[in-house]
Amino acid sequence: MSKTTQQTVLVDGSRVVLQLTVDDRELAGQLVDLEPARRLEEIERILKVGVRGLAAMGVSATVGQVGEEVERVLAEVSDDAEARVAAVVSAASRAMRQDLDPAIEDSATARTIAGIRTLHDELSSRLDPANRDGHSGKLVDRLSELLGPGGALESRLAEALDPENDGSGLARLQASFDRSLGEVRDTLIGERAKREEASRGTAKGLEFEDQVDSILRSEAARMGSTLVEATGLTPGSLGAQSKVGDFVVTLAEGPRVVIEAKNAARLTVAGKCGVLAELDAAMANRDADFAVCVSASDEAYPEEVGCFSLYGNRLLVADDGSGTLIRAALRWAAAAVRSSRGADRPVDVAEIADGLARIHELAARISNTKRTLSTVRSGVDQARNDLDALRDDLLDRVDEISRRLGPVAETDVATDGSIGTSGRRVA
Repeated sequence: MSKTTQQTVLVDGSRVVLQLTVDDRELAGQLVDLEPARRLEEIERILKVGVRGLAAMGVSATVGQVGEEVERVLAEVSDDAEARVAAVVSAASRAMRQDLDPAIEDSATARTIAGIRTLHDELSSRLDPANRDGHSGKLVDRLSELLGPGGALESRLAEALDPENDGSGLARLQASFDRSLGEVRDTLIGERAKREEASRGTAKGLEFEDQVDSILRSEAARMGSTLVEATGLTPGSLGAQSKVGDFVVTLAEGPRVVIEAKNAARLTVAGKCGVLAELDAAMANRDADFAVCVSASDEAYPEEVGCFSLYGNRLLVADDGSGTLIRAALRWAAAAVRSSRGADRPVDVAEIADGLARIHELAARISNTKRTLSTVRSGVDQARNDLDALRDDLLDRVDEISRRLGPVAETDVATDGSIGTSGRRVA
């Protein structure tokens, strides 16, 4: 209920000035959420509505009467709107039922059904194979022209499958097949030739290894308390896959000498894949102190290597299986490892260098004599006697140098240089 205090009302024509305070909860609730600038507009709107309502109902009408009158007007408006909506819905329903009724000739449903029937009849006529002007009839005729007897497909297949026609697909396929068979045949023949060549090479290598094995064991028996072990098929210290080092000769005092047998036309000496690097790997793999590479031919080495060349604790010799240089190499290796483990004793470097030069010269003469024997038939007995004398002289020189070397300190013998007549030196 409103309660008004401090009221002041001034009327000046159509202009009304109000200055009053109203205690009205409903009015306060209507204005509290509005911005201050809009509150005055809302009050003006409320006054206009209230004044017009009172004018329409009579100035003496109360607020309750105004509310009742508003509710009555709203009810009349709602009833009228509901009646109008019901009439519209009823008319729309009748129109929709009539438009969807297939019994009515002019309805949408009836027209749609008629259109579907017409389309069905047209499609059936066009797809009927009996109708020569329809799509199916034309397709059958076209397929008959292409696939039937004497058609284009039969002609093209006959042409493509004719083996006598060089341009046909079958002829090209046959030619390609023949080429492939030829390539396979050539590959098989090549592989067989490679296997046969490898087999011959392997046989030659095994035969040479057997010769080296026999010579090593014979010399070991002469040296006494020396063991020879064939290790070419046995893994070593470098791993299960490392079999470098064909033979290991264990001397009486315990030092080990590893032997590599090479029956190859060409051997590379230097570099990471050369013989010297392989000998280093063989010593590591077989825990050896000295390494010897025995070649079946001195022509396999570079010219500067010759038949007998020393590189530190690695010795390269060439022996065709007669055993002379293999025996000399084993004796030299034994003397070298013994001297490297012996007591301090001065060594005549010049004398050793001269001895090695003499050995190299004798080895070269042996090689030349062998070549002479293979090409010259006259004087064979004299050449053989010369060869035997040279062998004995060479072995005596090796034994003499070995005795003169005696036990020397390991630091007295250089292992970074080569000794011989072709740029070899003792450091």
